[in-house]
Formats: sequence, C-alpha cells, structure tokens
Amino acid sequence: MPANSALVVEDDRFLRVVGIVLDPNTSPERTAAYADFFAHDEPDFDGYCRRVRARVRRLFPREVRLVETQSEMRAALPGSSALVVESLRVGKEELAAGSELRVVQKFGLSPRNIDTAACAAQGIKVLTIRRRANIACAELAIALMLTLAKKLHRLFGRIGVGELRELGYAYKPFDRRHTPNSNWPRISGLRTLNGATLGIIGLGEIGREIAIRAASFGMRILYYQRTPLPAATTPVDVTGLSGAGFGLVAPDRGGAARLLRYDVSTGAVAAERQVLVICEVKTRSSTQYGSPFEAITRGKRARLRRLAVRWLVAHGLLFDEVRIDVIGLVRDESGHYQIEHVRGVG
Repeated sequence: MPANSALVVEDDRFLRVVGIVLDPNTSPERTAAYADFFAHDEPDFDGYCRRVRARVRRLFPREVRLVETQSEMRAALPGSSALVVESLRVGKEELAAGSELRVVQKFGLSPRNIDTAACAAQGIKVLTIRRRANIACAELAIALMLTLAKKLHRLFGRIGVGELRELGYAYKPFDRRHTPNSNWPRISGLRTLNGATLGIIGLGEIGREIAIRAASFGMRILYYQRTPLPAATTPVDVTGLSGAGFGLVAPDRGGAARLLRYDVSTGAVAAERQVLVICEVKTRSSTQYGSPFEAITRGKRARLRRLAVRWLVAHGLLFDEVRIDVIGLVRDESGHYQIEHVRGVG
C-alpha cells in the first residue's frame, strides 16, 4: 500500500483490532478495553501489537477509517487502496468511489456481499479468511450437544458409586459371565449424535462450520434460510449414473482427493439432490477373485468418510446428508460391463 493511503475497515467489533494495531490515533480507552478482552489468551497485549507491527512492516503506521454504513464507506473510500468488510456490500458504486482500490478483504469465508466479477474486471483482488471465532463457536456447539447427549452436565466430576447414587443412579454390577460392562451406573436416556437430526436456522458461516462438524458425526442436517444454497453439481454424464439423476461435482479432479492422497481414478464425488455421496468405483474383469464390493473394507470406508469431511471443509459447502456408495463394474464375456450400485455402505 502507498505510505499515505488509508485503510477503510467496516466497524465490526473484531475488526476494530485493526485500528488498535495499525492506527496510532486509536483512543487509549479502546486499546485498554481490548487489552482486557484478550487478557486470558494474550496477557501481554502491547507485546502482541508490537510483534504484529513488525510483521506488517510498511503498513504501520496507517490511518484506519472505521465505517458503519454503505454511505460512510463510499465517503471514506477515495484515496484508499484497501478495504476490509464483514457484511457491507461492495458493488460497482463502491468500486467507483474507491478508484484506487487494489484489494478487498472479506472478514469471512464467503464473499457473497462482494461483486467479485466487478472486482476482477478492475484488477482488484478479493481475499477471504476463515474466521477462528466461527470455528470456536461451532466447536462449542458440538461440545454442548455431546454434553446433553451423554448427560455430562449432570455427571461432571462424579465417578464414585456414592456420588452417582446421590444423583439417583444406582450402581449394579452386570453378570460379566454373559454381558459386557457398558454403562455400569445404569444411566438411562444416553444418546448418540450419529443418526440424529440437526436443524440449523440461518445457514451463515457459523452454521456452516457447525454443519461440517455435525456431518463427521453422521448427523442428518436440515437448514432453513431465506436464500437456499446454490446447487453444488455440474451435470457431467457418468455411465450408469446419469439416468439415476447423478452428476459429478466438478471440476474437482484432485483438489479434495489430494488431501488424502486418494486415487481419483477409482473414485468419484457425486451429489444426489441435497445428499453428498462419496462413490467408490471398483472394476473387475471377472468375479473369479471375488466381487468388486469385497474390496470395500472397514479401513476403506473410514478413509472415504474422512475424504467427505475434508472435502466439505475445503469447499465450505453443506448437504442435508453425507453417504458413502459403491459402484461395481464387472466385465462380462461380451466385453460389456455390468453395473451395480450399492447405497449407504458407510
């Protein structure tokens, strides 16, 4: 950025930290308030600011213009080469006001409030960031679900027989000659998240982070918002599948697969309506050494589940359900392939 160029930042409570770090004119009162806010994680807040300033070099010192509304943002943009927004819209009118803009930073992962095509036409970079606060919120939501499902809020710190009896749980040994020793305190009503249905109202960035984690637990995910998610599929003809309404999610030949070093020549990622389907494709020239489905071991199913989670995280997408299917192709004597599709193997 030019030395005299101001930085325009939406007045979000997290983004105010930008001004504290970069703008020497930030009030001491605000700086002290944020030092207190971060004290449990960063007791040396002044030292933290110095370290960040050393890393950003020429960005410090910098005038930071905090704006709350669209009109304030347009008024502040002239002469600025960088803009940071959370929810304010960035369109052609804003780009015209900020004729010197070089970069627009979205404080979040989805730039849906930014006209990315208009930015690209003017050579303006659009950057995104995955918010750690959203991840922390999603992890806490999952932790609370587990707490309720396993009744940990009632059992915390109580592991002795006497302590459990005080709560109304009467310990009684099982007959180990015949049974396992699961749930020896006889706590009723425990649940698993696997197979449960999670409803998310307003599928913003926090909702998506929750959904990604819930999917890894095998939960069925439903969501509601005013604007439905766009279709995640591109129609690509797949022999034996296109007639069933399947299409490959494209163009992902290697992106998600490389995360697990998974050989995409034997696998595919497909979407069936709002269901993400990870398809393992197995071919055989005959059944002399077994059917294609015998190759889908427990370890293979586990790798496919991990692939699904990693793919969802990498793309920030959401589906109502995640399912693993297997497609077997066996060549017959005429040289043609017989196709069998088995759904829901894991």
